[in-house]
Amino acid sequence: MRLQIAVNALSVQQMLVNDAESQRSKAYNAMLELAAELTVRDDENRQNLTGNTVSQAMLERYRQDILAIDQELARSADSHSRASEHLDHMRTDLAKTLADYLARKKSLEQLEAAFEAEQRTASLLRAEMEDDDRDDFHKTSLSAGRA
Repeated sequence: MRLQIAVNALSVQQMLVNDAESQRSKAYNAMLELAAELTVRDDENRQNLTGNTVSQAMLERYRQDILAIDQELARSADSHSRASEHLDHMRTDLAKTLADYLARKKSLEQLEAAFEAEQRTASLLRAEMEDDDRDDFHKTSLSAGRA
């Protein structure tokens, strides 16, 4: 159950990492498009001797968005790494528990086999003792009958 929870958490973390990477990629592409537009506008502005402060502000905003997404991506990657380590630890624990269980199961099977062998031996011994008792009884009866 804990292993499934850890696997689910790992899947959620991976999904968050993928979403953050997708957002980062979209923002980066938008920034590249804006940079291309800015270059064109810059050339036009140089020709017209006008400024491009609005476009620069948008470019700065996109840069800040990308930085924020990068930070979120780093946090998600760290969390993903911790979850992965935890999952590996749980797998190791599960393997140890399974090995212990299999060893105990084998030991129990050996004990059961030994017990069954003892039961068979005891049963044979009882049968032998009953046969001896019957033989003794018949010998006694025959001896008493002759006398």
